[in-house]
Amino acid sequence: MKRALWLLLLLAVWQGPATAGAQSPPVSPTPSVNASALNAPAALVFADSIQQYETDPLTTSVVRVYVSHQPFDVISPWRKKGVEINQISGTVVPGGAILVTADSLVDATYVEMSKAGESARYELVTTFVDPEVNLALLEPKAPLALPHLTPLELSGMLPFSAACDAVGWQAGQLYRTHARVVDIGMRHAPTSAYWVATYRLDASDMPHASSPLVRHGRLAGLVDETVDHAAYAIPATIIRHFLHDSPDTKYRGFAAIGLTTEPLVSPETRSLLKAPTSTGGVRVVKVNDQGPCANLVRTNDVLLKVEGLNLDDHGRYRHPVWGRVSYQYLLNERRGGDKIRLTVLRDGKPLTFTVTLSRFHSQRALERPPLRRPGARPYLIFGGLVFQELDRTYLESWGRDWQDEAPVALVMAARRTAEKSAADSGVIVLTRVLADDFNQGYENITNQIVDQVNGRRIHTLEDLEAALSQAPVKRAGKEYAVISLAYDQGLIVLRSDGLGPVHRRIAAKYAIDASEAFFPAVQ
Repeated sequence: MKRALWLLLLLAVWQGPATAGAQSPPVSPTPSVNASALNAPAALVFADSIQQYETDPLTTSVVRVYVSHQPFDVISPWRKKGVEINQISGTVVPGGAILVTADSLVDATYVEMSKAGESARYELVTTFVDPEVNLALLEPKAPLALPHLTPLELSGMLPFSAACDAVGWQAGQLYRTHARVVDIGMRHAPTSAYWVATYRLDASDMPHASSPLVRHGRLAGLVDETVDHAAYAIPATIIRHFLHDSPDTKYRGFAAIGLTTEPLVSPETRSLLKAPTSTGGVRVVKVNDQGPCANLVRTNDVLLKVEGLNLDDHGRYRHPVWGRVSYQYLLNERRGGDKIRLTVLRDGKPLTFTVTLSRFHSQRALERPPLRRPGARPYLIFGGLVFQELDRTYLESWGRDWQDEAPVALVMAARRTAEKSAADSGVIVLTRVLADDFNQGYENITNQIVDQVNGRRIHTLEDLEAALSQAPVKRAGKEYAVISLAYDQGLIVLRSDGLGPVHRRIAAKYAIDASEAFFPAVQ
């Protein structure tokens, strides 16, 4: 616009003042300029251009979502840090719900949305979360927010090198970042230990997490992480699987097989296992003794086929669209309760089994510890002992290098096999002791893994609460809690009856307002 004004000014100078009877030289017509625009501040002119851009049809399918976070202080979890507000993109999907990444809702206290061209905000409620694949659904609390929103239909699979757009809101403007699929592989989602198919993107600019990938007007994926100048996205096939089950109270999730395998490329190892190079296949390193393959598959079996598909020596099969893909993707396509055929080589002989898959529970599989679940209870205090679930939120209190800096026992627990069963793989940590006369002698204990309470194995805070309430140890008319620490770190024995005055005193001494933080709760 400034350039046009300069041209007009130069043209006026060149023509000189008009004189009576003088014939002006012919002048090419110039574009009409709105006088109010000439006098308007630059910001208003810029706002006009944004409004024109908001005519993009995706403005009715991609909304602005504002998430207020107030994370807990990891060391003193009864305290909260300051409130942070993040803006992300939400995608309207078939059925009218709004799709976002699950990790965007961790420690969320309030969520709201706004639509293109409106200043009004509408409160959102979380209706479903599956941390295995880092996906969550939101819905407006008031139906008034639903009109004029258009669900975005899902696309099929994106082939290698496919072009697409990552769409999101920034500074009130809907923008598109051109991206291309440069790799298709398996990785852990930020909230999960589950191996899930993922697009790796090369983008002209790094898209924000929760930005939808759009190709030919359809939802092709959802960006869920950017790491080291690379963006990763959840494919539409995974989103479709999630949406298909999510309204069902009997959600079967994503399937687990209960095996740990490794590539089988060494000729010597193949010879030892009687597996000729021509057969392909991968070595079974571990079988979960409570998983689907228990009592069927054995350590050092060679997994040759899954659902009749031949595996190469890295465990990949030939996918019709994606090329060579890990057999783990066949689990992504299935749910807990589905059946699958496996062919293994044992002592040189092929054996075929049909197994019933279980649902994968990432929160209890800590090879790559997940973030804290949205809405999860952060801690429990019993007699001044502070217990927390071992998750990545806690481990990252040692910084980005937590694998080197955190206590060795916690790091080892966090490196467990990813496919532990839901029943036996969670880890509870006694993180600290709030010193009081009641717990004298134990005040220096920190960061110890809990093995048993009152003779019961403990894997969740719910397990801990049940053991404390349902199975106290009784001696001479008194009730006790006997807490066994892992790795032979000793016993803690405390009275478990008459804790009301003790908890009230500790709550006052350490300024803990949440009565429900204690077990039993402070009355």
